Amino acid sequence: MKLPDLQFFRKSYFLKIISHSLVSKFFEYLFKDNVMMEI
Repeated sequence: MKLPDLQFFRKSYFLKIISHSLVSKFFEYLFKDNVMMEI
């Protein structure tokens, strides 16, 4: 029964993608904020 493992792998992969996108958006927001502060 390797179905649970596959589901867990998919969930972890999905979480990784979500966390990566959130981190990139966060850094993008920080960068924009810094740029606006410099101007």
